[in-house]
Amino acid sequence: MKRINLGLAVALLTLAAASSIVLKSPNESADAQDVETGFRPLVAQMETLLQTHHFNRDALQGEHYDNTLAALYALAETAPDQEAFLDGFRTVWAEGPFSHVNLMPSNNTAAEMSAYFDAMNVGPEAKDLSFVDNIAVLSVHTMMGQDTVRFIENAFEEIVAHEPDALIIDLRRNEGGAFAMRPTVSGVIENPVDAGYFISRRWTDHNEHQPTRADIVALDPCTGWSVREFWDAVIEEAVIRVRFLPSETVYRGPVYVLTSEATASAAEMAVEALQAAGRVQVIGEPTAGQMLSQRPFDLDGGFLLFLPIADYYSLNTGRIEGHPVQPDIRVDADQALVRAMELARE
Repeated sequence: MKRINLGLAVALLTLAAASSIVLKSPNESADAQDVETGFRPLVAQMETLLQTHHFNRDALQGEHYDNTLAALYALAETAPDQEAFLDGFRTVWAEGPFSHVNLMPSNNTAAEMSAYFDAMNVGPEAKDLSFVDNIAVLSVHTMMGQDTVRFIENAFEEIVAHEPDALIIDLRRNEGGAFAMRPTVSGVIENPVDAGYFISRRWTDHNEHQPTRADIVALDPCTGWSVREFWDAVIEEAVIRVRFLPSETVYRGPVYVLTSEATASAAEMAVEALQAAGRVQVIGEPTAGQMLSQRPFDLDGGFLLFLPIADYYSLNTGRIEGHPVQPDIRVDADQALVRAMELARE
């Protein structure tokens, strides 16, 4: 079964209780009108939003998409309450034709949620730095959070000052999120890395082919590293170029990156960029192969629908959605740290 990549939504569900974002409990029953009429109007609104905002109309054609949509309409007719509908939605979309689709109840609008993304903090449990036998182990479990960005930047200063024999970056639990992948990459590269590009509906509506490498390098790279700025750019631009620049403080020793089948989205972008640059050895399992950019949209009844608005292509290996990043050394995820430590000690 395909994993459901919730991206930004995962972080919000995890952090809502400790933030100003208020999500409705999935145990709240739908109101009387919803129970009486079923959830069919909600699914119809989802279908309209997908047709309007999905990055590629072609992805909304064919038997796979039609079957997924039919299953949602069937669920809408039979789900007795909101909790059952949400559970059923997750089950149906786990086998859907593309990733980064999620539904959640929320007391906040999509605009309010979007404003929150760039300012949110995720808490200390999302990252850790330790030193074992003079080997640095940097664990990053999400790419969300301003505190994650600051932690990674500060961690590299500590790592460089410590002068370890090697660095292990553990992304096995990282399902992506936002732009904390920037300091993760920038902290170990010595030269700029042209990683890839996002294409939006503005491109796919008018082109049947991918932009060429010459098309990409002619563009100014994205420099905002803000969720809201990126979403605005997707609306305005057909193609968005991604380029990583070295940090002021760079670790130049051996680097190993740990992955699992849960490593997804922005974390996959970071892994692929570092691997393509020849800067790291990737150890573990193939990644999730779920690299799209999602944003929330308002639905009636106090729901938010997250759907993909841009697709990402590596300049080196091509599309990541549906094509997991392959490790250099393949081992079970739970053995990846042990294997990396063995290599670091050699």
